[in-house]
Amino acid sequence: MPKTLVYWAPELLRAERSTHKADIWALGVTLYQIITGENPFNTFDEESFREDVMTGNVDWSRLATSMRLRVVVENTLAVDPAARWDASFILSFIQEDFAVEIQKAWRGYY
Repeated sequence: MPKTLVYWAPELLRAERSTHKADIWALGVTLYQIITGENPFNTFDEESFREDVMTGNVDWSRLATSMRLRVVVENTLAVDPAARWDASFILSFIQEDFAVEIQKAWRGYY
């Protein structure tokens, strides 16, 4: 499976037009990877990967230690692009304690 495919949003996998919402999806994948050290979707084979992406099948328990981080990642990985947060909404949400939470997760305090 191509390594960059893991960052493709569902709409890109369906060969639909790319918008800024696909970039938000890639941000969600990256955040999940930073926080957990793993990919949010099965990357062992492409068929399972595509099914997981299309259905939003993510192990949210890996983000159970911080609900604030989980909310951000869940809303950046919303399968429906219309429901996916945009950059301004993410920034407004994370202003409260988000930097502190990321530092704690990165340093292994969770």
